[in-house]
Amino acid sequence: RTRLLAAAIVAFASGAIEAQECDSGACSKTFGNWAVDITPSNAHAMSSSKAGGLLSYMCMAGKTRCQWGIVMPDADCKPRSSVVVSIKGVGGSLVVDAYCNSLPIIEGVPGAGRILALGGSNELLTPAFTSQDTTASTRNTNGRLVQHQFSAQESSDAIQAADQAFRLMRSDVP
Repeated sequence: RTRLLAAAIVAFASGAIEAQECDSGACSKTFGNWAVDITPSNAHAMSSSKAGGLLSYMCMAGKTRCQWGIVMPDADCKPRSSVVVSIKGVGGSLVVDAYCNSLPIIEGVPGAGRILALGGSNELLTPAFTSQDTTASTRNTNGRLVQHQFSAQESSDAIQAADQAFRLMRSDVP
C-alpha cells in the first residue's frame, strides 16, 4: 500500500503544476480554480463559489466510485432528506436528486448550511461540472432559491488527478 501511495504522489506531483505541497504522505495541488488533496485513504477535488459554496468530487478507499457533492452554506434542507438540485450551464441543464445532511460540528460549533450528496451517475455529472462554468441551485424550506456558480477552469485535470489516485487506491485493495 505504501508503494502504491508513493507512486500516486509521484505521478500526481510530476504533472503540470501551478501549486503543489506534499507532507507526511499527503499532497495538495492546484489546477486553475480547483484544488486536489490526496491522502492514503482519499482523493478530493474541489472548487469554491464566490458566495462560499464548495463543489466537491470525493474518492475514498473502499468505495466503488467517486461521489459529487456540494456544500451550500445558505441551504437549510432537512437533514437526511432528499432534495432536487439543478445544474445549469451554457449547454443546458441537468436535474438530480441529492441527499441533504448537516455540516459537521467543528470545535463544538455546528456548521451553518448543508452538504448535498448528488445522486445520478458520474457519466452525467462529471461533464456537467467540467465542460463549462455551472450554477447549482436548490430551494430552501421557505421556497427561496439558493444558487452557487462554479468554475470549470482546469476542472478536467483536477478530476483526472483524483480519478488516477482512486484507481491506485482500489488496485491496492486485497
